[in-house]
Amino acid sequence: MKGLVRLKKINILAIFLLSLVLFDGKVFASSAKLNISKEEIYVDDSFKIRVNLEEVSAWNIKVTPTGPVKGCIIDQSSASADGSDVSNLFIADCIASDEGTIELKLTGDIKSSKMTDATEVTETLTIDVKKKVVEVPKEESAAEDNNNTSTPEESQQQIPKESEPVVPEEVKPVVKSDNNNVKDVIINGVNVQKGADNAYSINVKKSVASAVVEIHPEDEKATVEVRGTYNLNVGNNSFDVTITSESGIKNIIKLKINRSNIYEIDELGTVLNDNNITDKEITIKSDMIFNEEILNIVKNSNKLVYFNYVDTNNKLLYRWILDGSKINTKAIFTSKLDLDSTDKENIKEKLNADNVITINSTDISDTLDGVKLYVFVGNSFKNGEKIKIYVKDKYRDEFSILNEEVIVNNGYISFDVNNKQTFYVVKEKTVVAPVQEAPKKTDNSIFDNKTLIIGIGAGIIAIILILIIILVLKKNKKKKNNLEATKEITINPEAIQSSNNDTANQMINSDVGLNKESEIEDLVIEQTDNNIGGIDNTANYYNDNMQYYNSQNNMQSNDMIYGPAPSGYVNSNDSYVNYNENMNNEQNNNINNN
Repeated sequence: MKGLVRLKKINILAIFLLSLVLFDGKVFASSAKLNISKEEIYVDDSFKIRVNLEEVSAWNIKVTPTGPVKGCIIDQSSASADGSDVSNLFIADCIASDEGTIELKLTGDIKSSKMTDATEVTETLTIDVKKKVVEVPKEESAAEDNNNTSTPEESQQQIPKESEPVVPEEVKPVVKSDNNNVKDVIINGVNVQKGADNAYSINVKKSVASAVVEIHPEDEKATVEVRGTYNLNVGNNSFDVTITSESGIKNIIKLKINRSNIYEIDELGTVLNDNNITDKEITIKSDMIFNEEILNIVKNSNKLVYFNYVDTNNKLLYRWILDGSKINTKAIFTSKLDLDSTDKENIKEKLNADNVITINSTDISDTLDGVKLYVFVGNSFKNGEKIKIYVKDKYRDEFSILNEEVIVNNGYISFDVNNKQTFYVVKEKTVVAPVQEAPKKTDNSIFDNKTLIIGIGAGIIAIILILIIILVLKKNKKKKNNLEATKEITINPEAIQSSNNDTANQMINSDVGLNKESEIEDLVIEQTDNNIGGIDNTANYYNDNMQYYNSQNNMQSNDMIYGPAPSGYVNSNDSYVNYNENMNNEQNNNINNN
């Protein structure tokens, strides 16, 4: 029984030991460790210090040396490109300049993606620097004689030897190496080969924001001035690294790291998960398949993603725009588009189009929700042109409008895809009205000065005419008032009868009436000469005065020749005409003729 119990205990112990071997109980935690490349260091020796970082996503570390040393400085602050935990190695070269103690102090902090707070780092190493000792042969000591086991008799019988002078061994000068060649250059874990112009070149993806560089010289005593980690810009990055031989000869090499300016499809997850990347654009090949895996990545991001297809000159030909909030992950399709049509003329005739572009995509397995196309059509349509997009029924030769109005912007158009495969981009014919030639504009620049003078003269004349018209109107009003007052005067028939013969003769023979008529005619002539525009007013004025003059002559002539009107009639033409109509008419005609 005791044997069975002992055997059972042995089995349990064996199982426990086996589980320790098989179980990987390693706990991954972020750490920073400082170490040196040599255990014993002498004056003028060169050596390296290294800082190993494990499982870190961000770091800010420094190595500060004190004592008889040159170099030995590390100062690094950065983070991984995608925020994940990585391992890094930073190296610095050192030279012990004199005898004494070197102290290396590591300080800073590191952070892991699994930790919310940063971890403080501190470590100190001390190095004793010694002088190199040249060993010389030593003389035989007296102690060796004491170890002689011969008897006194034998010693007395021995013949003492003469001591030979000790010649010190010649100390040869230390010859320092001139070897400053590079053994290998490792960038982000890739061994880079040397190219032309002493350069080491490598291409990295756009998602790679930094490069970890490790350079090993052929001679361990050579020193390398390398930062360890280099931050990269998009495009070409060039860094100089100096390798110095033990004897002080420098070798400068170039690191050329080209960071791509486009994200590729295998970087899709990195691009969508990194919130620091704002341009969610992926460059694709023409025949890429949007499979369920890609569509799920887009859907899980819930973001708008652009998949661009460019030509050899990096010009965008078209892009697929996928909306992660709407995408149907079952709608598998390819990215290829065919921008040509074998039946272009027939389609133009059916759609009454000036121009048409056919956009063919491959068969789609399901409805494409949340998918748009952005296509270059600048070779066929002008910017700002309004075009229509038609689709054709699969089973009938009929077209229907997908978009009533799409405006060409910078040579591109954008529209929803849905579950269609073929799209017809159409510019319809327009009826253009004949353009009338605008009348030719005469160049009057040579007449500017003359026109100005004429304008000034016309203005002055207009002012003068206005003043004349005002004066004439005032004068006419005054005369009219006088004439109206004369009409109201009552004629005494007896006085006229008693003197009718003398007065008649005076009126006939005198030129009083003629003088009045001449004055009026002179006034009309004067008005006509000075104001052509006032001819009508002057003529009316003349007729009014002549009518009044004739009226006065009629009344006076009738009184003189035919006697005064009966009592009760006033001195007016109408009274005399009514009284003796025949005689007045005859007399009036004679006077008017005169």
